[in-house]
Amino acid sequence: MPETEPQDLTSTEAKHELLALAVAARAADHRDEAVRLVARLVGEVPPAALAPFLGAIGERWMDSFRDVAPIMTMVIAESGLEEAVEALTAGDLAAALAHLEEVAAYHPRDGSPDTGVLVFYEGLRASLAPEPVEEAPVAPEPVASEPVAPEAELPGPTPGPEQPALPVIDWLERGNETLPRDLATALVCFERAIERTPHIADTWEGRGRALLSLGRPEEALPAFEHVLKLAPYEGRVWGIYAQALALMGRNDAAQAAHRQALALDPDLADAAPGPTPNPADAASAHYRQGRFQEALALLEAQDSAGLRETRLRADCLMGLGRPRDAWPFYKALPDDQPDLWIERGLCLDRLGRPADARSCFERANPSSPRRWLHLARHDEPNARAYFARAVAGFTPQEQAGALDHRANQELAFARARLAALGGAP
Repeated sequence: MPETEPQDLTSTEAKHELLALAVAARAADHRDEAVRLVARLVGEVPPAALAPFLGAIGERWMDSFRDVAPIMTMVIAESGLEEAVEALTAGDLAAALAHLEEVAAYHPRDGSPDTGVLVFYEGLRASLAPEPVEEAPVAPEPVASEPVAPEAELPGPTPGPEQPALPVIDWLERGNETLPRDLATALVCFERAIERTPHIADTWEGRGRALLSLGRPEEALPAFEHVLKLAPYEGRVWGIYAQALALMGRNDAAQAAHRQALALDPDLADAAPGPTPNPADAASAHYRQGRFQEALALLEAQDSAGLRETRLRADCLMGLGRPRDAWPFYKALPDDQPDLWIERGLCLDRLGRPADARSCFERANPSSPRRWLHLARHDEPNARAYFARAVAGFTPQEQAGALDHRANQELAFARARLAALGGAP
């Protein structure tokens, strides 16, 4: 790690030294210093010279990103990096910023320090911000407006003179965190995210969920339709869309959407709309269709909870991006729960405890392919052998595609990483 800030940024080594200082500053929570360093890099180096530099740090970032992201998310992020490099080559900093914001929205949410691409994105954003102009204070005219919560009233940091407007990832995460307890505020967060980057499916899905939970299915429908334009392969979203249609009394359309959901994800068959015998079954149905908040509300309304309810509650909290709340429930479960050590490891990973996460994966059933898949992320020297064991761990029927939706993604990921590492040893 360089100790002094390089003054001459002609060489590639000097650029990397400056970025290393910025990453270290951000990891130490010195945000302003990190942004200043990268803004200096962007200001002094021609865009065409930044392009290969961003490409190099992007490749290293994607290597770590692949280990925690779903396949489609990884492809979206990698595409955004390539487009950002092309924009820098053409000298278009604003276009590069737009593509990097898309990448930043899919960064690994595992508690690890921000890496080069994210710090570079923030510095580029700061360098393109207009210079503040001092003006005499003028009393504002009263203006009628809709009752939308201002940024200052929302939870979390408030943008100010030293902090640019929040990027889409912050609004998306704040929306997911706020959704369980304050639907109106969560809706504002998702809408702010959409304003900044309208082509990310997660932001539209969050808006649809909030509106549906607020009892406004007629407004939720366009949001889910937009999600399905961006991600038509998501059976889970088709299932939620079917629920919204059913609430609107559009039963034929709801049945058609539900059939599409089942065609994409057959495991949704046991989560079809209709009465269920008890709250745990209803919560399970909501969970299987990705309606984590609805499932959690049913579970929290129960006076007592058994093992099934406790596990569902932990899984719902993880689905809502709340690993800190999920951990006590995972910890309370007996160790012989199926795949529990793997879910505990994933939770600890998101809490920024990689050593503890690895210990959990090591305690998982050795016959489980998921054990080797996640161990590979924590043991780079043996990753190739572990990915090979993960792929080989699936039965011939499973190799042919007879898997549930999640396992299909994990098998595809293991195969892709094994191929990238040169195939089975």
